[in-house]
Amino acid sequence: MEDKFSKNFETDVDQCLWIGSKPEDLVIQKPLFRLKQFKALIKKRFIHTIRNKSLSLAQILIPVSFLAVLEPEQSPALKIKLSDYDHNYAPYSIKGIQTNGILSKLSIVYKNLLITSQNTQTFELTETNKINMCKSDRDSVENYLNCLGRNSFRMLNKQHFIATEFSYFRDKIQITGSFNNQPYHVAPLSLNLITNSLFKYFTNSSQNSITVINNPLPKNPSEILNESSFKSLNNFRIGTALNFGLSFLVASFSMFLIKEKTCGSKHLQFLSGCCPFMFWLSTFIWDFLNYIIPVFFVVLLFMIFNVIQIAGEDRIFYLVSLLILYGLAHIPQTYLFSLLFKVSSSGFSFITAWNIFTSQIGLIIIQILTIPNLGTSQIAGHLEIVFMILFPNFAMGQAIIDLYDNYENLKLCQDASYGCRYEPNPCCRYVKQLKRKKACGDFDCLYWNNDYWSWEKPGLSRYAVSLLFHSFFSRKKNLAFKLNSKEIQNSEVDSDVINNFMVSSLTKYYLNLRAVNQISFGVKFKECFGLLGVNGAGKTSTFKMITGQEDISNGEVFIDKINLASHRNKFQKRLGYCPQIDPLIDQMTVFETIMLFVSLRGIRNELEFSTTLSLINLFDLNEHKNKMCYTLSGGNKRKLSVALALVGSPNVILLDEPTSGMDPRTRRILWNCINKIRIRGKSLILTTHSMEEAEALCTKIAIMVNGEFKCLGSLQHLKNKYGDGFTLLLVT
Repeated sequence: MEDKFSKNFETDVDQCLWIGSKPEDLVIQKPLFRLKQFKALIKKRFIHTIRNKSLSLAQILIPVSFLAVLEPEQSPALKIKLSDYDHNYAPYSIKGIQTNGILSKLSIVYKNLLITSQNTQTFELTETNKINMCKSDRDSVENYLNCLGRNSFRMLNKQHFIATEFSYFRDKIQITGSFNNQPYHVAPLSLNLITNSLFKYFTNSSQNSITVINNPLPKNPSEILNESSFKSLNNFRIGTALNFGLSFLVASFSMFLIKEKTCGSKHLQFLSGCCPFMFWLSTFIWDFLNYIIPVFFVVLLFMIFNVIQIAGEDRIFYLVSLLILYGLAHIPQTYLFSLLFKVSSSGFSFITAWNIFTSQIGLIIIQILTIPNLGTSQIAGHLEIVFMILFPNFAMGQAIIDLYDNYENLKLCQDASYGCRYEPNPCCRYVKQLKRKKACGDFDCLYWNNDYWSWEKPGLSRYAVSLLFHSFFSRKKNLAFKLNSKEIQNSEVDSDVINNFMVSSLTKYYLNLRAVNQISFGVKFKECFGLLGVNGAGKTSTFKMITGQEDISNGEVFIDKINLASHRNKFQKRLGYCPQIDPLIDQMTVFETIMLFVSLRGIRNELEFSTTLSLINLFDLNEHKNKMCYTLSGGNKRKLSVALALVGSPNVILLDEPTSGMDPRTRRILWNCINKIRIRGKSLILTTHSMEEAEALCTKIAIMVNGEFKCLGSLQHLKNKYGDGFTLLLVT
């Protein structure tokens, strides 16, 4: 295996580290450099999205499903069936004698109709069929029901919905249907059973029948006007359902960012020269495009369900505008929340809960305070402004409610207001000719605007401005979190540290805990500096400060006279870093991962492929290059992490426990790689627990205890100073 690995080894090392070439000749310059980074970042998000089909599908289905389950505003047509009623007794009786037996035949047809329903028991009122408590009464439906009501009103009310009496009186056939008025729709059901019996008897047809359907009539203007003074829940239900769906949608955009931050991939991308602005711009553009797709289906659903109050005619433009503004406002806010979490599921759950709470609590409070009889409309107006400033979710939900209300009130009141001089009604709010105090009568006045973008309620301009404010504020805060760093004056640097790496009095405090205490060291070219120590000694904290991942409490770090504090970007471009936790995106393959960092380093297009393959060959990853990172073994993940530290041939390479989790053979192969890289002029700094590894790789060693160097020097120096003792050999 080692022979196979060593084949063309020297060539791969030279090509990876650009031996014999000037780095500036191999890296493209601005603005193409930024464009190249942007394309690489968009490609990264594209790969992650298409390989997370379940998340992409959920982002579409969740907002749509919350709206799809809403009941329609108007009740649908209802087919009246006897099977809709459970445990029903349907008695019938025959009174009178007819020579041709029509009554008996009709009752048989009627009985057969009832028998087809499994939930109904039918019987003729005779002495043997009546309930015991009422069998002494005459064979009359009326008498039977009266008797039953006197003895067991519960049984009458719960189990007797219909009854029929067939009678022959004065040479006329009479059929009388009775019904219980407690259940809905029983009256047309009773009538339909009788008409069906007649139809089947006279047509002698068992296949055809009469069906009764209850289709509610539309409300007339008077009914609508009377009901409009009370709060309608239709607008509130739509606004709430839409907010619920969007809350889940925008929260889902935090999951990838939290994973990328937790595994260290985002920080490594910044170390590779990625511009923070370009990183967040590409992230926002991709997430916004993913946001637009569910929004399209939401608008389509409104159109399919013909919700004309929101998605009819020009109102669809207002709906789309509000949804776009909501995305612009809330996606950056989600990025801010993502910085607070280390577990993606926890972040998603909290952000979703926060979105729902801040939207629903405000909508419910405003909905209650605007109930006419409470007289708290003025308080509701003040609270509405406060909620709009604080919560973009509320602004979105309330905007949908007002868009709905404005259409309904405008349609209702644009003609009705002409009658305000003669009769008060809820539409008289805007009639200025009236000097009566109660222009709206005993109702709560309705508000509307012909201009939907009006600033005055229920116009939409206030909500649009609120969403734009949140969009601007969130993006500014987001960039402030990422771009803010301590800017100090560059210190005087002696000539003997030129082209060198130097740490001076580096100190780190976590609250009152001093994790690193004024350590200083320097690393020349072709040197490997090793930090040895147990867990908690301060090695990883030191690396995090050197790479800019943690703020430095005190001290300075230099590469080629460049101070980390004052020139962070220039400093980080000269640094390669293999963190302790593998900074890999699970859904990307080995080849795609290296290509991503090659592009971020700005390597020319014609050299991208060859550089990537050289790194793959150098670390013996050729068999795994098309495998996604989450399928790799621990050792292969470490090799890939070390390979990423070499991209762009940085001057200084930091390796935090690079051989952790490797088997002995793979470890020695990686040691060989590291030694070859050092010999070719690179400065290496690594942390390790193993003295064997330090002996194999390091030219200078520091033993770190409780954040301090206890001893520092070359391996031979440490052996001479602390190597006194003897060797005991036992022979049996």
